[in-house]
Amino acid sequence: MSQKTDDFQSNFIKKIAKLAQEVQATYHVPASLVIAQAIQETGFGAHAPGDNYFGIKGKGQCHVTHECVNGKDVVITAGFTAPGSEEASFLQYGKLLKQSRYAGVHSAPNGYAAADAVFAAGYATDPDYAKHLKILIHKYNLTQYDSEDFKHYTENDTNFDNTYAATNHTLSNAGQDPSDPLSKLFQGLMDMIKHIWDGISGAFNVPSDHTPQPPPTPSTGGNNKSPWLS
Repeated sequence: MSQKTDDFQSNFIKKIAKLAQEVQATYHVPASLVIAQAIQETGFGAHAPGDNYFGIKGKGQCHVTHECVNGKDVVITAGFTAPGSEEASFLQYGKLLKQSRYAGVHSAPNGYAAADAVFAAGYATDPDYAKHLKILIHKYNLTQYDSEDFKHYTENDTNFDNTYAATNHTLSNAGQDPSDPLSKLFQGLMDMIKHIWDGISGAFNVPSDHTPQPPPTPSTGGNNKSPWLS
């Protein structure tokens, strides 16, 4: 992997770390999990249309995506939210994980265990989703961003096959610097597909394995209340 790509990935992590820690402080979700999911869902921010950093489905835009159905990879067109800013996207994610089905994430002793919990709650259909997240947490030392509440480990928490990253983990293309020709081609194809489907169908409202509550609106105007406290 080139130095340019390494820098691109490192800069993305540093850019979102503070927002991830705000989610952690407000919604009791380990920052390592938050960052890992943002990486996994966007390829280090290379593909986050509408500033949707967590693949949250709903109204706002539509895209072709992959789902695992009955053990098979299928291509579907789905509606996704368009939060409009990084802060709004992270806030939306935090509010989504307030749902009772994600209780295991809040009680997890660390980011690795939280990755298992978020998958068990049905956040994604990919059977290897938790493993992807754990590899990211390990590879990029994301636990450094966790609070002390999420730094309780056992041998089982990090007991996953690291060689999986080299053989099956497919972040390499999506995680390249967007100025890379392959990334430009990928982005162009996705934008073209979005444009076609937007013209035909408008914004979809598709039931999802991670469908949010209504998108949050950050507080504005005369009061100084933080939107993170709602």
